[in-house]
Amino acid sequence: MTALVYPDSLPCPQRAPFARRESRARSSIPGLRRTRTLWRDRGGSEQVQFLLTFEQVQTWLDWFENDQVQGGAWFAATWRLPSGRDGVYRFIDAPSYPEFIPIVGWRVTATLEVRGRGMAPQSHVGVIATLEGVVAIADAGLGLDHEQIMHSADGGATWAQNTTPVGQIWQAIVSSGTLRVAVSTNGTYQVMTSPVGSTVWTLRLPATTLQWQGITFAAGLFVAVAGTGSGNRVMTSPDGITWTARTTPVSSMGQNPTLQGITHGLGLFVAVSSIVDFDGKCVMTSPDGITWTLRSGAQGSNGFYAVAFNGTDKFVAVGIANNCSYSSNGTSWTAATTPANNEWRSVAFGAGLFVAVARAGTGTRVATSPDGITWTARTAAAARQWSGVTFVESSEGGGYFVAVASDGAIDSVMTSPDGITWTLHNAATAANWVAVCNEPQS
Repeated sequence: MTALVYPDSLPCPQRAPFARRESRARSSIPGLRRTRTLWRDRGGSEQVQFLLTFEQVQTWLDWFENDQVQGGAWFAATWRLPSGRDGVYRFIDAPSYPEFIPIVGWRVTATLEVRGRGMAPQSHVGVIATLEGVVAIADAGLGLDHEQIMHSADGGATWAQNTTPVGQIWQAIVSSGTLRVAVSTNGTYQVMTSPVGSTVWTLRLPATTLQWQGITFAAGLFVAVAGTGSGNRVMTSPDGITWTARTTPVSSMGQNPTLQGITHGLGLFVAVSSIVDFDGKCVMTSPDGITWTLRSGAQGSNGFYAVAFNGTDKFVAVGIANNCSYSSNGTSWTAATTPANNEWRSVAFGAGLFVAVARAGTGTRVATSPDGITWTARTAAAARQWSGVTFVESSEGGGYFVAVASDGAIDSVMTSPDGITWTLHNAATAANWVAVCNEPQS
């Protein structure tokens, strides 16, 4: 039996949205097997999707309409399935062409069967393989009632609508890889959780009722920060369900930090405040999420809205006006300057760059920096109120930045492979999308 070859100019398969994760059933025997062994080596099947550009659609049709491929013949390809299996493949049934994606092209879904061990996987230039999921959350603007969650399985190009148990001002969201947790600034049940891959959300009680603005997950702990409260503006949870209030420091004048964003790196939780206290401090750090210390952020008179870590040696905080600071340890900070006097609401790191997005201000509303020191203005896909940004990794390296906007437009998502060139996309619905997070592949 001679396998046909899948064209290298066509994209690798991605995991179909909401498909069940299949176990990695890969053979340890290298090289192609003989036909009689190949037929006995059943590797199972998997539902996948192919995202085709307009230019690729005709190539796909010409290849698939080959009588052998259309008839279910085996073919070889230089990729492996999202579940990790590699080998030779065939379509169990005819692919469907269910969805047209503006700007991108077509989403094709299919069920592939794999047997044996085929060619070694290789990258397809400009095409991503399995992507982390992305989840965005909206506040209660536009009179929305529960339509405040959306999920993307293709790097932010298309989105599926989820519903929340209650409609309230949800402000931040994070994923541990197995569990998503969101926090709100109002309501009785200010926390909600959902297992990754599920569309069902469950309300949870916070440790205390405050305006919870930010959340992160690290070192086996969910840590949320609030903009209100008196000496209790942090809560922690090992499971996202049961929360414990933590004591937070106040300034010498009795001021509480107005906490907005939080991250983790170098064994340290780092939270930032949008208001500078009379002691000149607007950064707070903790080695365990329990014991906290106020720090100067070298920020002048303006505070910060967001903070990010590059995974190795640099924290970066951004905020009001052209305010920016960086730190190599989270405790000592140095002032820097963003390229525009904007309201920088969110910052993320990926593909070797810090990327900040602005909710308001003059000029462009995206800025990039390799080190948090030198910044370059970039043109956003549209003049929206960009309020959240994250980096979505690919299983083959690289990935996409995904940003969401809070001004209620339907086209309130933009994506970029490098932080420089951005493409506008439609959200699942017109809403005030305020935050977005990636879902690490567990």
